[in-house]
Amino acid sequence: KMRIQRIIYVLHIFPKLSETFVAGEMAELRRRGIELRILSLLPPREELRHEIIRRAGLAEITTYDASQFANVIREFRPQLLHAHFATNPAEVAMLVRVLGGPPYSFTAHGSDIMDRPAQMGLSEKVGHAAFVAAVCSFGRSQLLRWVPHALWNKVCVIRCGLAPGYGDGESPTEEVSRQLLCVGRLSKEKGQLLLIEAAAQVAANFKQPFEIVLAGDGPMRVEVEALIATKGLGQQVRITGWLDAPGIQNELRHARALVVPSLSEGLPVVIMEAMAYGRPVIAPYLAGIPELVAEGSTGWLYPASDVEALARAIQTCLETPPSVLARMGETA
Repeated sequence: KMRIQRIIYVLHIFPKLSETFVAGEMAELRRRGIELRILSLLPPREELRHEIIRRAGLAEITTYDASQFANVIREFRPQLLHAHFATNPAEVAMLVRVLGGPPYSFTAHGSDIMDRPAQMGLSEKVGHAAFVAAVCSFGRSQLLRWVPHALWNKVCVIRCGLAPGYGDGESPTEEVSRQLLCVGRLSKEKGQLLLIEAAAQVAANFKQPFEIVLAGDGPMRVEVEALIATKGLGQQVRITGWLDAPGIQNELRHARALVVPSLSEGLPVVIMEAMAYGRPVIAPYLAGIPELVAEGSTGWLYPASDVEALARAIQTCLETPPSVLARMGETA
């Protein structure tokens, strides 16, 4: 064991608006006095808009170039490389180590170890690593599937978290609110199309007004908008586009509950954010989510991809008395 004072973070693309949790982790390390440098394997395609990045001074970003990276390592002398996601970033960190560079570790989150693990050389990446972090017990179980038993002790669970005080002082769900919030990149794995299908069923059965807010943007926006129009849900579903952290917090403040329609996950940080705000959560029995959301206590769990079950959970939430919602939010 050694005390780490200088770390280079290796990421596929940084900054990336859908990965605020990585910026938060680095900001906390900076706050604790650890020096950081950031290596982005590809140039960022999004504007540097996260206030958390600006506030933490995380603008010292090197876009990947082998010779330039070698110079950064020589000048900065990191004691550790840390990669986020088990894909290309972990592979680059491993190659640097094999070529005589510093020790490395990586965090595996969800789809990076579940979508195509057999092709990723996980045994080699884990074998050369100092340690590997999974964000939930389910994620650790998936890593253990693909590496020899002799390497299991290298894989630990290091859960994501929120800054101290996040959500403190927030009031219970507004009694009149019938707004459900869904936060995530508009992409296939996040399941917004499933949510719209469920919303159509709720609209047919629930005779009071309600609104589902889709906070995010992404490659499937046109398809999402088309399905909203086809289902006649223009009054019930609203897309905000990308929101920064204060924007998400404002939507949480006015939400009755958070709804997660994902088809693939690790353990979404937004669930922690909603719970810290005292909001119950509707989410699938998927990956690490049941490690956090307790059925009937802090939210409602439904079988992943089951539109009818999701619609029932949404309607149950809309019909639940505010006093019960407040108790669930306090438990969360």
